[in-house]
Amino acid sequence: MSRRLEETEYVRAVLGSPKAWTLHPIDRKPKFIKALPDIIQKIESGWYPPEQGGHYDLILKSWL
Repeated sequence: MSRRLEETEYVRAVLGSPKAWTLHPIDRKPKFIKALPDIIQKIESGWYPPEQGGHYDLILKSWL
């Protein structure tokens, strides 16, 4: 898997801490950038919208 990934334009995040997390936004437009501090605060407090549960990619409209 790792070798195949190296042959593509994609990257894989390997996090070395159980406290680390990543976001997978599909839309990185100004609306996302503006909401990012609030999204980070919510995630770090342990909150997420019910609609986000079970989805890998960030569902921005659920966070706004």
